[in-house]
Amino acid sequence: QEGEKKGERSLTTVLSNSNFPPSFSFFFFFDSNKMPPKEDWQFLLLYGSQTGQAHAIAEDIHHDSGIERLKGKLMCLDQLKEDSLVREKVVIIICSTTGDGDPPDNAAKFVRFLRKKSLANDILKNLKFTVLGLGNTNYTNFCSTAKYINSRLLELGAHHFYEPAWADDAVGLDLVVEPWREGLWARLKEVLLGLPSTQPVLHVPIFGVDGAPDMASLNVPPLPEPLIDCVLQQPGKPLPSVKDIPSKSSFQMARLCGYRCLTAPDAVRRTLQVELDISGTNLTFEAGDAICISCPNNPDEVDELLELLGAVEVADTPMVLRPVAGSKRNIPDHLTHATTLRGALTLYCDIRCLPEKKWLRLLAEYTTSEEEKQRLLYLSSRQGNEAFTKEVRQNCLNLTDLLRLNPAVRLPFGRALEIFSPLVSRFYSICTSPLAMPTKVQIAHNIIPNGLPETAMKELPGLCTNWMDSLCNLIRQANNVVEQRNVWVRVPPQPAAALASSVAAVNLAFPARPQSPRARAHGWRVGPAAPAVVEVPKPRVVKPAPRPAPAAPVPVGITITIDNEEPSTVFTPSESRAQPSPASSRPATGAGRSVRAADSDDEPAATTSPVEEEPPKPVYRLNMPPDPYNILIPVQRRQVNIFRVPSEPTVPVIMVGPGTGVSPFIGFLQHRRAMRAALPAVKFGEMWLFFGNRSNDKDYLFEHELQEYMRDGTLTKVHTAFSRDVDSRARYVQDCMRLHGPELVRLMRDQRGVFFMCGNATQMAVSVDNTWLEILQEAGMTAEEAFALKQKWYETKRYYKDVWG
Repeated sequence: QEGEKKGERSLTTVLSNSNFPPSFSFFFFFDSNKMPPKEDWQFLLLYGSQTGQAHAIAEDIHHDSGIERLKGKLMCLDQLKEDSLVREKVVIIICSTTGDGDPPDNAAKFVRFLRKKSLANDILKNLKFTVLGLGNTNYTNFCSTAKYINSRLLELGAHHFYEPAWADDAVGLDLVVEPWREGLWARLKEVLLGLPSTQPVLHVPIFGVDGAPDMASLNVPPLPEPLIDCVLQQPGKPLPSVKDIPSKSSFQMARLCGYRCLTAPDAVRRTLQVELDISGTNLTFEAGDAICISCPNNPDEVDELLELLGAVEVADTPMVLRPVAGSKRNIPDHLTHATTLRGALTLYCDIRCLPEKKWLRLLAEYTTSEEEKQRLLYLSSRQGNEAFTKEVRQNCLNLTDLLRLNPAVRLPFGRALEIFSPLVSRFYSICTSPLAMPTKVQIAHNIIPNGLPETAMKELPGLCTNWMDSLCNLIRQANNVVEQRNVWVRVPPQPAAALASSVAAVNLAFPARPQSPRARAHGWRVGPAAPAVVEVPKPRVVKPAPRPAPAAPVPVGITITIDNEEPSTVFTPSESRAQPSPASSRPATGAGRSVRAADSDDEPAATTSPVEEEPPKPVYRLNMPPDPYNILIPVQRRQVNIFRVPSEPTVPVIMVGPGTGVSPFIGFLQHRRAMRAALPAVKFGEMWLFFGNRSNDKDYLFEHELQEYMRDGTLTKVHTAFSRDVDSRARYVQDCMRLHGPELVRLMRDQRGVFFMCGNATQMAVSVDNTWLEILQEAGMTAEEAFALKQKWYETKRYYKDVWG
């Protein structure tokens, strides 16, 4: 258009007045130097995160860049296009490591790109970067993903503008993350602008903290800017219409079929084997897979937190969460479906998480006590690192504990929700093979009486394990039987009255927390658990006639009860807005705590023949009567699975699995037995198992099954170690390995076997790794040769570990 104003004709004018054949093609060549500029940002901020910690740190840095008057672009590593990194000048990468050295799910694609051997050695010569790695030294491959990214970028010609750092979650990420972040801005401004940065310094008198000076200049983190505006609705009014954001969750509902206890009644630790029916889902599992289970928070802990927040009277009042005015950040994904405070704290927030230092800085702003303020400021400062570690981290204090210790804090509800990380699901190895059980999976887990270290001044039972235990107790009570070792307790037949209901319920109740002497000494409140359930509409057949649309859009968070024949009946979280379906026998009194809506589709059905609907998403409703006949559990399959039975049947297999670490190997043996039956002419490789626990009489898990596998030849050898038995030949699995060192060398080095290890990472995994080095040196290798051979096994996919901390 500008050209035409100057007497020139545009390309559009030329083409419109020309007679070209229809098949004529035009090729336009552009000078890259004259191309429109890319989106205006000064540096690229990339993250790879499995549980959300790296993502949260990256978001904080991105937010702080605005305070420092810099403009950054935030995205996860897998969002970066392969050719985009070449055009960047300055990049900051924050990445965690999952499993035993595996990249997070949203960084796996980027890591595969870096591993391409076709990349030129100087392809990133114009790139300046830094890396912050998050890991745990209890695992062998500490920060291995971040370290690989760092070394690979250097190989490709990139240069550091700021030294990388590796944060250890075993001692506290903040000890490395906070100093690294403080020094980042000066170097970043030097690279981008040539300007220095400043660190906030606060002058306050300090008292009440051991070792603190009377007067100190504290380096405190910046006060986090508000993000969430929590708007409580007037009682009795429905929620305003909001955009229905489809849940990103891939959880589906598995039915609890039964359980059995694998340990003796007087065992130190109780172990359960639980069976789930997945026939109503589209999930598939293989031997060695892990299943992901989503559980709620303990209602007793939620009640206590609500009380300390002063939110008891409004806990079930409908609410809307919005970004505060002027904020460019969105509401965190895990809170997009929360419609009441009780629902948010029960289902979506990790209320046990350890607050970062910046949140102690936030608490200091909302206390009416000068003494509390000074104490919280000191704990949040760089000078208070030692006190923070001793008082907060070692005692595993969460927000509930901090509010109890600082009763003058008056924290707004929206600010409280900002503190919590997402409530993450738990992974459990399955101990079955689809060749033996195509529609069911089984898992084995310990009941954790206290999931905190001995340094903590309180006790908290394991969250998911005790929830699963409470569900199993419902089945046992419905059968009116006494639990016996290795005896299955199955879901009883459903009464006729319950069969009339079109809604399946999942109990979310917890047993009351144990009131230990330590808990009583520190005043921890202990009370009975409130019953709670999850409601899920049953799969049904869609009739050819279109379903009538609801009268009004269904807001996010409204519980929907779907009857077999009638349209959806909607209940608001505050009260019933319509009469419940006659087919449902559930009382409507629990509707006041409805906190999540089903991801239902209100479009008319387009099919002309009956079609089975997809399994419905969970609809959570709290404080409903438990239903032991129809217990559903939200599950999904772990995306990254490394454990697989070797496809070549002649390959020898060595398995090390103490405690519940034996679970995936029971699935391996099921798989191998089925393969042997299908291929009787094939000579299968040897299968060795090393199992350990406390006592042979009390804790020998799957003893009967292992004996059967030995008798039919599926399992070649099983070697056991029991640490509490004085007559045991070996106390731990690594002791068993030393006793059979030459045979292990024969299987691994000479016959090219495959090694699998599953169990605790903090002690067992490291000891087993070191034992392999000892065995190889006893076989005549030097320490360097043994380490190189073991590393080669790992790189060539012959040495697998699935461990947890």
